Amino acid sequence: MTDVPPSEQPPEPQPSNDPDPTQVKRRSFWLHRGRLLALVLAIAAIASVVAVGSCSSPAANPEPPQSSGITQRRSAIVTREVLTVPVGAGPSCLAQDQGGAVWVVSVGTNKASRVDAEGEVDLTVALPGKPHRCAWWAGGLWVGLSDSGRLVRVDAEQEQVNASVYVGEQPGEILASFGSLWVLTAGEGSTPSRLVRVDPATRRRVDSVPLAGRPVTLSAGGQGVMIGFDAPTPRVEVVDPYSLRSQPEEEPFSGSPPTASASASSGSVSSRSGSPSLGSATPSAQPVVRSAGVGGCARLRKVLVTDGLVWVVCQGDGSTPGQLVALDEGSLRLRLQMQLPGRPSAIQHAAGAYFWVYAADSGDLQLIDPRQLWVKSLWRIKPMRGQTQLQPSPVDLTHPIDIVLRGTTVWLAPFGQGTAFGFDVTGSNVA
Repeated sequence: MTDVPPSEQPPEPQPSNDPDPTQVKRRSFWLHRGRLLALVLAIAAIASVVAVGSCSSPAANPEPPQSSGITQRRSAIVTREVLTVPVGAGPSCLAQDQGGAVWVVSVGTNKASRVDAEGEVDLTVALPGKPHRCAWWAGGLWVGLSDSGRLVRVDAEQEQVNASVYVGEQPGEILASFGSLWVLTAGEGSTPSRLVRVDPATRRRVDSVPLAGRPVTLSAGGQGVMIGFDAPTPRVEVVDPYSLRSQPEEEPFSGSPPTASASASSGSVSSRSGSPSLGSATPSAQPVVRSAGVGGCARLRKVLVTDGLVWVVCQGDGSTPGQLVALDEGSLRLRLQMQLPGRPSAIQHAAGAYFWVYAADSGDLQLIDPRQLWVKSLWRIKPMRGQTQLQPSPVDLTHPIDIVLRGTTVWLAPFGQGTAFGFDVTGSNVA
């Protein structure tokens, strides 16, 4: 064997700097997965931010809403899509028929409009005068005409006015209960205000009771007809409906519907008896069975009787806040008194112990829980699709406003809007 000099021996093999193909594949695989995972997380984070932003409004509380759809904070404002139905200038009354349709009476157009379940006006009837308040009874909408002192009936099937009864000057609030229609008329000078009873079956006025003061609202309870007075001092009176007479004072309107002499353009409707007369007879028994003042109440606007309590809405003024007052129906003693935000103008029972209250100054529909003496939820109705916020001017605070519940929709029509609003309260657990 021949020896090789050290300088001529081949060098020992050195470790290669080139990566092993197997390791390159593994490293590329995990690097690719890591980048993909980071991209997925980034997309999810952006989507969550967009979702939260789309559910928020500038006025809403930043906390996410509860599953019930009602935030528990007093300051929370929830914005939702609202049905907006043009019904003519100056809507003055809302009523609901036996089929669930909502009727709106507008003084600016002298018309009554029926709104169907889809939020569309499917019937409009011209009225023979300036309408004010209304009530539904047995297939017809009864409307008080402020310029003629009459109560007219809109027949839903005939789609026209088919009855008229003279009730007195400036008919106001109308209540359908105890088998009769009850109408408040405004007093003037030496003529007192009255509670007038009309028999809707015979379409005749059967009795009237003089009232001291300025009555503004009516409600029916187990004790009788509840009357809310705004002046000279806020008070509630109970009238026994069975102590009033049942004999007619005036002949009914009959025959064909009003013609040219009694059309919407003439502003009056004739009756068979000719010139109307109020009559001067008094009922055989004392109709007012109970009366009580409402202390601390300024501008009494609504009275609602439910579950043995008389709920009184006080709108308030510059020095006295708006309030919700509860009186015992039997004794009219004070049971509860709570302050409300804004200038409340309307109330409707929601379910259980909950009530819907509308504040006319702010356009807020409030869900009230009297058991807790606070506003459980505050909803601000802000119609979308370019509509303006539901917020009538302060000058409209004197006009009556109604709240009508139809399924999960709360309907109201502020006087200054010319629009009926249907607010979906699905998920409120009280609709």
